[in-house]
Amino acid sequence: MNIRMPKSADKIYLRLLFLAFSMALVSCQKELSDLYLPNNKIIVADTPRALVLVKNQTPSDIRITINGITLNHYIHSGSVDTVFGIPKSEANLLVETITTDTAGNPAGMQPVYQYQLSLPADKQMLVQEVNIPSNLFFLRVVNSSALPANQLLVNTVANTGVVTVDMIISNNKQTIGCGYYPAGNQMAVVKVINTAASGVVKEWNFANLALPGTMNQSITITCN
Repeated sequence: MNIRMPKSADKIYLRLLFLAFSMALVSCQKELSDLYLPNNKIIVADTPRALVLVKNQTPSDIRITINGITLNHYIHSGSVDTVFGIPKSEANLLVETITTDTAGNPAGMQPVYQYQLSLPADKQMLVQEVNIPSNLFFLRVVNSSALPANQLLVNTVANTGVVTVDMIISNNKQTIGCGYYPAGNQMAVVKVINTAASGVVKEWNFANLALPGTMNQSITITCN
């Protein structure tokens, strides 16, 4: 059975609907004043907001959290992303570097940095670059051999201590990011290993690898 409301009821219904929409809009505007949002979210027109442009200068992906709110995606190396904040406020920016092996497990050191930001006025932009200091370097491995690798040993000529990392490096000839390591005196020693239950099957040794000695530095080695 179809029930048709009288025209007067239609008008009351529409007014109630408009009132509910207006209340939701006000609530949304208030909520936005308390949040930091990525630039792909819907922003109510004319809501006061400062822009923070985060530039990832590092060799790896990063994930950012601003005042406790984490973006649901990574910012890739060499890319930028924008978040909105409260104009002329202070904000805490937490940056996590993200590197995973072929199996999706964390690889190497994953440095974390914090920045205290003073946000600009409404509709103004603050640019925040993210850099890795020269006391670390990022390692990439290309495995073109007949065997996968499952372990890395990384040291420096200054002998800052061997870092042992269990990770999967497939022999697919792809460039694999293997994380960050201490740069020491800017000379690295790397051993890539294929191990089995019976012991070491194959290893590749790279000695006295010269590092650039710069921010965001990286080296790439190839296993044949």
